[in-house]
Amino acid sequence: MKRLTLEEFTGRTQAIQRAMRIFGHMTDNDITRAFTAYQLVLAETPRKIMLNTEAHGNRSPTIFDRYERQKCPECGADMMIRRVPPNDEGIKAQFVCSNNACDVVLDSPMTMEEIRQELEQEKQRKEAENAGPQQTE
Repeated sequence: MKRLTLEEFTGRTQAIQRAMRIFGHMTDNDITRAFTAYQLVLAETPRKIMLNTEAHGNRSPTIFDRYERQKCPECGADMMIRRVPPNDEGIKAQFVCSNNACDVVLDSPMTMEEIRQELEQEKQRKEAENAGPQQTE
């Protein structure tokens, strides 16, 4: 299955919301029938009827999905990030192993936004490395 970009996911979500707003009352709030009607009557871009969560498993997509995830030091699986409520230890986020058989949880004093900024900088650095020297004509 193709992994959606944030823009593609946002576009599909907005299309579903428009479909429900316009056709929901005519379809007894059946999202599939409302979206089908929207596709047939108004859609400017053809879209699949169903959004599949296969790429993300049983969780909702997050802004962190656009970045390469850190690997678990124990098993090598992707680490997920979760926010932590205010506490005396100064822990603001945790990295949690996505492998259900692994119980690694790493505490971080960084906020979610600080982690996102660091991941963005790392992504840009890797893209610049991969681009290499640019040829000019």
